Amino acid sequence: MGDDGGNKMKRMVTRKQISDQLNISTKTVSRWEQKGWLKPFRIGKIIRYRQSEVDALIQSLIADAKRS
Repeated sequence: MGDDGGNKMKRMVTRKQISDQLNISTKTVSRWEQKGWLKPFRIGKIIRYRQSEVDALIQSLIADAKRS
């Protein structure tokens, strides 16, 4: 049993969903991927990201901004 409560599927989101949720461009999401900040899951041309990883990245960026 993991931190996801067992067999529950982890929520996966698209670049568009991330950009809409955070009010940023899809290019920004692509840049985060290029920097290694987000790990995409690819099945053919379909690209998805774990919502939990997006949430963790945002928390990290907020913490870094508070330290600056």
